[in-house]
Amino acid sequence: MSLLKPIAQHQTTRIILYIALIAVLTYLFLWRLWAFAPEDRAFLPEKSDLAEVFYPPRHYFAKTLEDGQFALWNPHIYAGYPQFADPQAATFYPVALAFAVWTGSDYSMETIALDIGFHFFLVGAFSFLFFRHLFKSNSAALLSALLFEFGGYLTFYPPLQLSELEVVAWMPLTLLFLTLSLERRSWWLMALAGVTMGQVFLAGRPQSYLTIGFVVVAWLVYTAVQHKYSWLQILGRFGVLTSFALGIAAAQWLPTLELTRRSTRSDLIYEFVAEGGFPFNELTGFFVPQLLGTQNLYMGILTLILAGIAIYRRQGLFWIGILLVCIVASVGDHLILFDGFYLIERLGFPGYLRNVERLAFGIAFSLATLSGYGFMLLQREHNRLFPIIGRFALSIFVVTLVLGWFWSFTRLPTEGLEPMLAVEAISRAGMFLLVGIGGLWLLRERPYYAAMALGFLAVLDVMSMNQGRFLVEESFLPGNDIERAASAPAGPDTFYRVTFDQTTSQDFGSLTGKDNLGGMPPLMLTDYERLRYLLDDYRRNIVLNVGVVVTRGDYDDPAFELIDQIDEVNYYQFTHFKPRAYLAENVVTVPNPEVAAQRLADPAFDYWNSVLVVGETGLGQGNPIEASEFAEVIGRSANSITIQATTVESRLLVLSDAYYEGWRATLNGAPTEIVKTNVALRGVVLPAGTHTIKMDFRPWTFTWGVTISILTLLILMGWGIFNRYQAR
Repeated sequence: MSLLKPIAQHQTTRIILYIALIAVLTYLFLWRLWAFAPEDRAFLPEKSDLAEVFYPPRHYFAKTLEDGQFALWNPHIYAGYPQFADPQAATFYPVALAFAVWTGSDYSMETIALDIGFHFFLVGAFSFLFFRHLFKSNSAALLSALLFEFGGYLTFYPPLQLSELEVVAWMPLTLLFLTLSLERRSWWLMALAGVTMGQVFLAGRPQSYLTIGFVVVAWLVYTAVQHKYSWLQILGRFGVLTSFALGIAAAQWLPTLELTRRSTRSDLIYEFVAEGGFPFNELTGFFVPQLLGTQNLYMGILTLILAGIAIYRRQGLFWIGILLVCIVASVGDHLILFDGFYLIERLGFPGYLRNVERLAFGIAFSLATLSGYGFMLLQREHNRLFPIIGRFALSIFVVTLVLGWFWSFTRLPTEGLEPMLAVEAISRAGMFLLVGIGGLWLLRERPYYAAMALGFLAVLDVMSMNQGRFLVEESFLPGNDIERAASAPAGPDTFYRVTFDQTTSQDFGSLTGKDNLGGMPPLMLTDYERLRYLLDDYRRNIVLNVGVVVTRGDYDDPAFELIDQIDEVNYYQFTHFKPRAYLAENVVTVPNPEVAAQRLADPAFDYWNSVLVVGETGLGQGNPIEASEFAEVIGRSANSITIQATTVESRLLVLSDAYYEGWRATLNGAPTEIVKTNVALRGVVLPAGTHTIKMDFRPWTFTWGVTISILTLLILMGWGIFNRYQAR
């Protein structure tokens, strides 16, 4: 026993025990995702961005990785799409990559559930470590960490917007390394803070640099000033932080920047960018969620009291400032400040400044931090603060009563349980306030235990209120019509595309392996969108190699032949099918994609025999295609495609796959140019003869991005080894 006592009292042992407690509480919060009894199971909703936007590309990447391919390109959506450049695919995020390697083709919604649970735990663990250093108190740090982990923000939409949950997890650890760096005057720790900050981009949320980045940089400046750094020294630290953040994340942000500038996102104007933001009535969610306000902001009634104590005693002034700034900024275009931010973001990643209500993360983190300060004050000054706490509690309850009355007054007469929501909210607030104040009075002679009781009630409130908010009781199979799309009969050729006109999810291709015209990633290529939407269904199907149409409607056109019917879904084969690769008889030169779109949209354009090309090819009106001439796709992988072709004269080979910078072509082993055809597709000029054409996707942004990220990591590791050697 004497040997175990020093171990049990050791600082590291206590930290491990607290983190283990956080893990247990995280499991308790999410246990229904993994319940052993089937009747207890809850599910992640299959009709959500989580299932329709985040899951398909990650499943596709994991499957191809198991097959020995590191997929940069996804041929199954948008007639081909640069998967690695899409931030939400999180191709280079270490945690997502580890899950992909671990599961392979078994990557499923259960894998997503594990990802969510793991990142909830990281939020709690990393927050505890930061708060422990900030407060020098394990109990206060645990309280703040749990309030942030289980508070209204993280349990609202981040679990269904997976990248949002993933990036928020790294902010507390970044703040910890940054703080230690400034206290110890360590450049290496500042570089390490940059690496953890870089996870914000790697995890797939580049717009979070506008939110999380703001908090991190503000904390850097504030803490540096507190430690008497000069402004030149602060600028140097900021440079190291930024350099390593951008360096470690270069594998993602470099291709994402290129994709963004070529996508429809770059064309978003103010009217569309100004979406989101809390209307002012939503701010009442601090007190009464689900009535006038959003539960996104609910951090608990007792949390407001603890934070109020800190504000009253002017503790945590920095976090008071962050709280106020985030509240003001989160209302978006309801204040003119948004317009200034909009003009600034146009310089970097246009179109990402949307849905600024995500600044609620700053509100939640600030309230959690201030609650820790209030908790410590309560332990030290229980008797002096008791009258103030009573006034706070009374004020909060009065506000709750007023909001509940106003909500009831403004509602139309209804039947059912809806009118009881106000009564429930008031009763809940009253119960926690009464029990909390009663506990403080009963334990007034033992302030430590009184504060512990209030902290326990605060955590109990948020965990009870927010558990299961993003779960559903039943799995909505077949959910997003994946099974119906997968049931499509075989098409007219080896390679063809399937369209599902009334599907709820356009990314069935990544899950079923069937090539699709649509997709769910938000960064759609501008030229491809122009091509897809300027044509009617008939001409679109010809130009884009559609072989099978899945629909709940009916076609009278003889070009659509009904080949199967399952329930209410009809499967048509498009009989005017044009192969994936074909030879063009006539080549029409146009100066740019805009002119090509106008010509292609003209009903008089001969889209069967003629092809539009942006730029000079030396080809024009050709002779009719002879029977001996052909082009055929003979092989395809995630990042390449091989075509065999025979021509009797110079011809343009057209491949109805999306054009994107980074594709390289060889003709019989020699490099050759890829030209843009039919607004957004690919083509290669062939001389007479028999040829093997191979196209490989080798974008410079991947090569340079990965190189910079690896060099950044090597520099960090080498720097750390040198520091350790020097210390010895």
